[in-house]
Amino acid sequence: MADELSANLSNYHNQIEMVLKALEENPANDDLLKLKSDLLEVIVLTESLIEESQLKTKPEKWKVGNQFIVLTESLIEESQLKTKPEKWKVGNQCQAVWLKDQQFYPAKIEEIMENGTCAVVFEKYGTTDIVQLSSLREPEVPTKKVNSKKQALQAQREYKRKKFQKKMKQLEDEKEQDKRKWEQFNAKIFSKTNKGQVKKSIFASRDTTAGRVGVRTSDVSGKPASRLFHGKN
Repeated sequence: MADELSANLSNYHNQIEMVLKALEENPANDDLLKLKSDLLEVIVLTESLIEESQLKTKPEKWKVGNQFIVLTESLIEESQLKTKPEKWKVGNQCQAVWLKDQQFYPAKIEEIMENGTCAVVFEKYGTTDIVQLSSLREPEVPTKKVNSKKQALQAQREYKRKKFQKKMKQLEDEKEQDKRKWEQFNAKIFSKTNKGQVKKSIFASRDTTAGRVGVRTSDVSGKPASRLFHGKN
């Protein structure tokens, strides 16, 4: 993907150079100014996509320190679930072990005994059990789903990709709408100099079913024509 984007980027730079040359002779032309703005935006988006695609291919570095951090966070989270026995009060919501399956479920403390046990009622099931006060956990608190850094980067990458596609479609639509106007404009501008003559307008029809769109132009040295837009619908 990076190679294809790099090739497209080179073509966009070629096209912006041609537009800038045309603006030297007609600096107030609204169509050229609009095309210049669109091309600059496409170039920035393409460069961003290339950079992100290159970062995506690099393996994530994993060090011993990373493992320590993950383990520490896990232990802290586990410790936060537990509350000292003396802090529990009758009527407190908690998580208690249901003796039938040894799993934790939401419960409420009904009574606290002197021997360090307590009576809890599992309100959802309407059953009561005697459990160790020290085994109780804090009630679960709903947590908001937080995207990881990787998920955030993926979302940003997808947003830029869609924005890039939208901009390319916009240029394609404008090309179809302004085809005749561009043919007339290019004929007028480039007939004044031998430095370059446009054989096709910027908004020319596709050459193949693959969706190639662009401008063919001869440079100063008379080299073969180059394409300025490459893309698939």
